[in-house]
Amino acid sequence: MRRLLSIVICSFIILSAVSVAASAAVMNDEPFGLRFAKSNPYGWIFSQRYNTDNGTDDPQGTDEPAIDRPAMEIEHPENRPYDVNEVFEKHEYVTEDFTVKYRLYLPDNYDPYGLYPLMLFLHGAGERGDGNDVQLNEGVVDMFKDPESPVYDSIIIAPQCPANEQWVNVPFEKGPYSVSETPESEALKRVVALIGDITERYAVDSDRIYVTGISMGGYGTWDILSRHTDLFAAGMPVCGGGDPECLDVLFYVPIYAFHGQKDGVVPMTGTGKMVSALKRAGAPNFEYKYYPDGQHDIWHNVYSETENMKWMFDQRLSARAEK
Repeated sequence: MRRLLSIVICSFIILSAVSVAASAAVMNDEPFGLRFAKSNPYGWIFSQRYNTDNGTDDPQGTDEPAIDRPAMEIEHPENRPYDVNEVFEKHEYVTEDFTVKYRLYLPDNYDPYGLYPLMLFLHGAGERGDGNDVQLNEGVVDMFKDPESPVYDSIIIAPQCPANEQWVNVPFEKGPYSVSETPESEALKRVVALIGDITERYAVDSDRIYVTGISMGGYGTWDILSRHTDLFAAGMPVCGGGDPECLDVLFYVPIYAFHGQKDGVVPMTGTGKMVSALKRAGAPNFEYKYYPDGQHDIWHNVYSETENMKWMFDQRLSARAEK
């Protein structure tokens, strides 16, 4: 009887020690075979068993294979819609030549072995700076008002343009511009480099990379689509302007353009000239919408209407390649 009691007591002590060690490893972000992963940022998930002898998060370690076990979610509060300033993490992409400050959103229970669409959001002129905290205030907030919006299940990056720069180096009040006569801005070049870094480090579906932007970011959307056409599955420029001469490269690109007819900041011709050129050419994947009473800030309407977001997320780069 004493022997049985001793075995029970020893077993309890061992299990308690393992539990304490695992908890300590989690608190210190140290490997412990059983890996606990944050669920960005609500709760935790119990994930796969990782072989940690090789000092990496690679489940296929050198000494023994990982146990193939599906992740199990520990219950956490369902509190959609989110506060974007809480769920978008602050990051910096640093190279030898430049630094890009940006905000990053990962879906709840993000799985590094899955595939997710990536959306680039380009803010307007009023959100420029270096604090990495205001670029979500206009536009992104509206996207997350509907819990059924596809943005919740995507990866989103929102870089911040420095105060003395622009996504496109043209005067916004003049509407259309010439891409061939306007060199790509340094700010936009850095964004393209950031996209490359994000696609390497996160589970991005290269068939579903999207771009949208407002005002100055609307110009940036037209510009980046014109210069890097094969990178994006679709784009949604809002109250911006582009180059009608880029018709050839934009002809098959799914684009949904928006503008307010009473916009007093960026003239409607910025979008209107693009609409006329693409419609006249018969572009098969082009959509547009004018808001008759819309002022400059129509992005509240555009992004709050979930069908607009669904349209963009339904597009695939591979579908365009087949044409």
